[in-house]
Amino acid sequence: MVSRPGRPAPPPPPDHTSQQAPRIEVTATNISVFGYPSSGEPVIALEDVSVADIDYLQLDRLKIPKYRLQDQGAEDNFCRRLLHLGGRRWPTLDRFRLLLDAIAGNDVVIEWILDGTEPCPSSAERRWISVARPSGGGVCVADVPRWIPEVVDGGEVSVEENAMLERRALLKLAVDMDEKARLLVDEFKGKHYEKANAYDGGTLTKDDLC
Repeated sequence: MVSRPGRPAPPPPPDHTSQQAPRIEVTATNISVFGYPSSGEPVIALEDVSVADIDYLQLDRLKIPKYRLQDQGAEDNFCRRLLHLGGRRWPTLDRFRLLLDAIAGNDVVIEWILDGTEPCPSSAERRWISVARPSGGGVCVADVPRWIPEVVDGGEVSVEENAMLERRALLKLAVDMDEKARLLVDEFKGKHYEKANAYDGGTLTKDDLC
């Protein structure tokens, strides 16, 4: 039996003042944007970022900064906008990356979870969240469960929900929040709330959305 490679030691998680804390990570299938607030969990991560999201975050689409803002007040303001888009709070970047690798079926990460090296991502951690802020007001939220191959029973996710997740690249076509909101409702069973504080889901918090 071929032994699995040992887990490499991860870099130390960036603190609130690290000049090297990354703003963005890009893979073949996903763009993630990060923020580093002065309170709460030290990392906020937004996955499956679209053009509409980048514009809402007031970033230059063709020249997104590599690293966080050095002024903590400005960084906190950026984090607030991330939370308004459904950004999730994480203890470390490494934990967020592990989740994405597990969802993708990375063999090494799956083995770490199965042998107890890493705790299995919770149902709440696994959920896919996407939020739009249409020009007419309120928020639109899509919230879809995800499973981890070989680790979490696929019965937790319906065939329809799995098919929705396979189509989430559609959101990259949205050029503004109105288009994103329409896609969330039409393609991902998103729910529109007239006001952010009317949100009744269990994955995000009203404080983060408002």
